[in-house]
Order: sequence, then structure tokens, then C-alpha cells
Amino acid sequence: MILGKLRKLLTRNPKDKPSGKVPPPFPYYICLETTNACNLRCIHCLYRGGTTKHYRGEVGYMDVQLAKHILDQLAAHKGGVMLNGDGETLLHKHFHEIARYAVDLDLPNIYFNTNGTLLKPAFTDEFVRYFRGSVLISLDGFKESHERIRVGSSYDVVVSNLEYLLEQIGKTHAPIQVSVSFCNYDQPVGERMAFVRYWTDRVDEVSVGEVYDRDYRIISKRINHSSQMQRVQCGIPWETCVVRWNGIVVPCSNCFAIGMDGEHVLGDARRQTLTEIWNGPALRRLRRRTEHWDIAGTICEKCERWNMYVTFGEAEENGLWVRRTGVFNLYRKMNKSSLTGSPR
Repeated sequence: MILGKLRKLLTRNPKDKPSGKVPPPFPYYICLETTNACNLRCIHCLYRGGTTKHYRGEVGYMDVQLAKHILDQLAAHKGGVMLNGDGETLLHKHFHEIARYAVDLDLPNIYFNTNGTLLKPAFTDEFVRYFRGSVLISLDGFKESHERIRVGSSYDVVVSNLEYLLEQIGKTHAPIQVSVSFCNYDQPVGERMAFVRYWTDRVDEVSVGEVYDRDYRIISKRINHSSQMQRVQCGIPWETCVVRWNGIVVPCSNCFAIGMDGEHVLGDARRQTLTEIWNGPALRRLRRRTEHWDIAGTICEKCERWNMYVTFGEAEENGLWVRRTGVFNLYRKMNKSSLTGSPR
């Protein structure tokens, strides 16, 4: 089955007849950027809290009432939410209020990424009392690699915070899935799989992902062999969008560094409903251009996020379940439930 999918991808002609697929009436999930501020300056990060030279956006924090207004719309359509975009979401001083509101609305899929530095015991004690969903903590290797790459972070602090979180989940039986992520950068040979082995014994899932340049081209040595494949159509315009901290809506994280104006802006959630934006002219135009491979001169032209739609299936490898794509691998222990489609 995997070979059949691979053969189909390799022989696909980008000029094939458009699929004619119809978008759902509402996105399956959205990214809600509570803030694009960050307390770290990771060397592989495209944004670094808005400090890179090519970053044209302002740094700010989402108004709580705007966040709740957007979450209400998601609840009406049973949409999921990722509670971050560019930046460290726990820097938002009202994170608990926003996250608790999402949980109280019973959204079907609530998750967020964090660098773990602010996941202190006091935060966790409150967090485990209400949260239901998934948390992904960034650890780009063991101590030496992590602290070299994640400038400003302490490996020992993050691991201590993570261990306390796992301990409290165990004590309270909170319905929280914990994952760790590893950005495939320039870590020593062998560290990646040693990291995977170590953390699959402790958390629910380990994610290993590629690193991109400012045009969203993969610059890391690829974890899977997708570089020679013919480009497949990106599905993002039919699945999701990002609401930035100030309400501006863009298609995906490729847009973070290029400001708050231009053709990549789909709408403004302060003045429009998400339904209006999702079915509006800007997104219809993006879907049409994507379907017809009319992407020359756009931010999509050089972007390689389409590789996440190259899938190599799911299999057992050396006692682990692994799902491989052209962008990331997901690992679990064999005695845990099989992979269930973690959010992109």
C-alpha cells in the first residue's frame, strides 16, 4: 500500500486536471495566535519574537474578548483550535482564562506548543485542574544541543517542568496528552534516535520535524526521502487558517514574517465572522490558484510545506510505532494506542 502511494506521488503531473474539491463550510481547526512575543531566541527560528531582519510584523497580545469571540464561533461549528502561532503562548498573562474558555466550550481538539520554560509548577497546578487536550513541548535534543539551539532556555528547567507536569497528570488523571518535539537541525549523528528512544518511554508521542528557511524551504537534512518527489497540492486552504494576535487572518505560518497586509491577508476577525472569511473572495482566490498551480510569484511558490501531504504510512520499527511524512515523523511506544492523526 505504501509503495502504491509513493508511486502515485512520483508520477503525478502538477498540470493534471484540478481536483474540483469543495471546502468544508468551516475550517476543521484554526491557529489562534495569543501572542507572537517570545522569551527565547532560537537559532533555527524564522521569527525570534519579531527580532529577525525580515520580520515585518508588530509584536503584541490578543485581546481576551476577541479570543473568546473567535472560540465561540469555533464552538458553533465544532472546530478545533491550536492556541498559538508565532511566539510563546504562555507569555499571554490571560492564557489560563483563554484556554479554560476553550475547554468549557467543549471544543473537539484543543492543543498548543510551548518551549516549556514557563510551564512552572504553579502554572501546572492550575492547568491540570481544567485542561483537556494536548500539549507539545519543544526539546531540540539533550542538554548541549538544546541549549545551543534554544538560546535562553535551560534544558534542566524545561525537563524539570515537564516531569512535574507528567507527575501531576498521573496523580489527577487529567485528560492531557503530552508530546515532545525535536527540530531536525544540526544535532550530532545518533542523537535524534537516542532522543526518540528516551522520550517515547516517558510521554505520549515524540515528533521529529524539519527546519525551514524564511521562504519555508526545508534546509535540514531530510528525515525522509521526499526531496526528489514531484510537488503535490497543498491542502491548507481547504483545512485551516491562522488568526493573528490582532485579528488579521492569514492562511498559514508561512505568512508570519511578511507583515499584516498584502494578498496573503484573508480578512479581519475583528470585523468579519470566520465563516465570512472562510468563504470570502481572498480564500476562494487562493484555493483557485492552488488548484490550478498558479503560484508563481506568490509566497506559496518556494514553500515546501506541501511535503506534509506526502505520506509514507504507519508501521512498526524497532519496537516503536512511527508515522512518516515529508515533513515530520511521529513516534509512540508499541504498548500505547496507535497514532491517531495529530494536528499538523
